[in-house]
Amino acid sequence: MTTPDILHPFHSYTNSNKLFVPNKPRRQRWSCPLPMLRIDEFDIIPLTSTRLLKSEGYHMNNCCRDYAAQCANGTYCMFSIRNHSGDRLATLGAKKVDDHYHLDQCFGPSNTNVIDLFIEHTDNSNTPHIEWQRTELFYAASEVIRALNMTKNN
Repeated sequence: MTTPDILHPFHSYTNSNKLFVPNKPRRQRWSCPLPMLRIDEFDIIPLTSTRLLKSEGYHMNNCCRDYAAQCANGTYCMFSIRNHSGDRLATLGAKKVDDHYHLDQCFGPSNTNVIDLFIEHTDNSNTPHIEWQRTELFYAASEVIRALNMTKNN
């Protein structure tokens, strides 16, 4: 039996030599407890479909599309954090545990750190110091988590 003979029963399900997997949901939508928000200089956009997650993952070079099942069952919320010009700055993940949301992750393009800022300097005696600060993105992400936990249906 040749390979085309094996695939023949599935011929109508083939696309570019890849088999269609009927159990895998291709396009899903779900609701988010929060609408789009504007927090200071950031627009917070809920990612409420597999299409939006895939787009975010592509543009931010991250794996947020892997969270589709958790988002669909209501145990996870994903958000795109953008500036007012629409440039993507970070992807925020909020995990629901015991009816409360917690900040799970907030990363920039290619999973870069965007919520912590480390400043290295030396004092007058040339002793090195590292100063750690939270960025404005951290405070915006924290506000999203607070807003999620204030919703009636969380």
